[in-house]
Formats: sequence, structure tokens, C-alpha cells
Amino acid sequence: MDNSPVLVKRPIPFFSVQVINTIDDYIRFRNVRTYISEKYEAYCEGKKESEAAHALMTASGYAKYEKWCEHSYYWHLLNRRIPLSYLEALDIHLDALECAREADEKEFEAALKVPRFPKAAIIRVFAAMYDDLKFPKGTTEEEAIAITTKFSREKRVSCCINYGNLLSLWIEPDGEDGKITYYRPKYTLTKFWLVPDEDGESNGQSWM
Repeated sequence: MDNSPVLVKRPIPFFSVQVINTIDDYIRFRNVRTYISEKYEAYCEGKKESEAAHALMTASGYAKYEKWCEHSYYWHLLNRRIPLSYLEALDIHLDALECAREADEKEFEAALKVPRFPKAAIIRVFAAMYDDLKFPKGTTEEEAIAITTKFSREKRVSCCINYGNLLSLWIEPDGEDGKITYYRPKYTLTKFWLVPDEDGESNGQSWM
């Protein structure tokens, strides 16, 4: 199974952005996460906590409890690849999971249509060091793009207006603006894993 060590990454505040743009009422993979949580609660019902945890840890192919706890926390957030054996132990059906993901896709499309008012853009000062370009309250996305484009070209720095669970707008000093990365709620199934697509939550963060 997953033999990688338990590493809890922590952002370095001095080198990371402080202002995070959010999308009200939108949670990436909300329906998938709810389905997994409900199945987990159903599995644990009537069992001692230690008994349920040990059985799920064993089913997942783990030998160390601390490592399993750390990894399983991120499984439930869809922030780490999930062993299919864990989902099987919870009696999670992949067709039902896909139905939940399709509902998440519809919520994603709806969220794209909501007007966005970013609080700040990410400035890439240099590798692994970032700063905020703050906008006045109520700045529309169109206004924010214009402000960020002007700043990027004047200061010759790369910038990004980032909504970590939805999309990122990339602005470069050479004028090649407008690239958008979308963080759709998608995953890939392999022989042993469910692998969620990456989001943009780590953009603008420097880690230790």
C-alpha cells in the first residue's frame, strides 16, 4: 500500500500569501465527501472506535496507526489518493460514488457562473516566496485582472488570481495573460487507487 512517510507540511507564513480568495457556498467534492463520511459512520456504528479503526487500517494495508490516521484524514477530504481496499471495506460502490461526483460537477459549473470578487492576487516574488496584491473591497474580477496585469508588467513578476478549489487566473509580465486552470471535481481510478485531481489550494504557499 502507501509506504510514504507521515509528513505534515506546514506553510511558512512569512513566505506565503496571507489573503485567501473563497467562493461562498461551494465545496469541491462536497457530495463525494458526504457519501464517504456517511459510509464511514455506518461502518463504525455499533463498534468500538478502536475496533473499527484497526479493521479499516488493516483493510487499507497499513501497519502503523499514526500513519493510517494521518492519511485517512486526507482521504475524506479528497486531498490524497485513496486505497480502493478502504472504499471496499466501507461498502462504497464506485457507481454510486460516480453519481455523487457528477452532482459535484454540476455544483462546480454553477459556481463558475457566480460573480467573483477577489480580495487579492498572488505575487511570485521568486521561487517559493510569495506576497499579496490586495484589492479594494468590492473589486470585481474584471477590475482585479486589470489591476494585476498592470502591476505584473510594471514589476516584471508573475501573478495569479487564485480560487483554490475552483480555478486560477495566471497573469505573466510578458503579456501572455488569460491562462485559466480549472479544478474540476474529478478523479482517476487505477488498479489499487482512487486518485483525485489536484486543486489550487497550495498556490502561493511556501512549505517547510
